[in-house]
Amino acid sequence: VAGGDVGVHLAARPGVRASLANPTPYVENNVGGTQVLIEEMVKRDIHRLVFASSSSVYGSRVSGPFSEDDLALKPVSPYAASKLAGEHVCRAAHVTWGWVENPAQHDSSMDEIHARIFIC
Repeated sequence: VAGGDVGVHLAARPGVRASLANPTPYVENNVGGTQVLIEEMVKRDIHRLVFASSSSVYGSRVSGPFSEDDLALKPVSPYAASKLAGEHVCRAAHVTWGWVENPAQHDSSMDEIHARIFIC
């Protein structure tokens, strides 16, 4: 984070199957680690974040391809839930620390980008 103007968060504890047997480290790392990074960014006045999420946040799908606009995100593993929670932590930071002089305008100076990664 030091000396930069953009945070890039590509780290995570991976593994859908492993998260079923031992979910706590996934929450600690994927959610807690995201929060720690954001707090450091706030301290350093860094206002942009690229966050690598996962296609796992979509959960099971009966038909059709996934869409970035899907609102019915239903993760089916602790790993997927932790990645979706990480997205929500980023969004909360965007709202919490992003307000400008007039909060009613909902303008933001804390930008966030979520990249949901698909592994084929």
